[in-house]
Amino acid sequence: MKILIAEDDAVSRKILETILTKGGHEVQSCLDGDQAWEALQKPSAPRLALLDWMMPGIEGPELCRRLRQLPHGGLAYLILVTARGQTQDIVDGLEAGANDYVTKPY
Repeated sequence: MKILIAEDDAVSRKILETILTKGGHEVQSCLDGDQAWEALQKPSAPRLALLDWMMPGIEGPELCRRLRQLPHGGLAYLILVTARGQTQDIVDGLEAGANDYVTKPY
């Protein structure tokens, strides 16, 4: 499966890349929200995306909102990955269009 990772922290990004690659997945990594948005707009975009909440450019929740507006946006499974673990953060992330929410450290 092709999976997009949008994570500005190099260590967190590398951990996710390693785990997913060892699991047999094809990984496309983005260093910020702008790169992720560019990749996710394409009809051939990965159907699973792990999005950091707080990163340069477009943040994870805004990526979720934007992607859900695209014709193919409902086909993607979006997971917000963040250190923000308060109940309201989880609610806000899911309301933005995320399918799931994982808190760091994972």
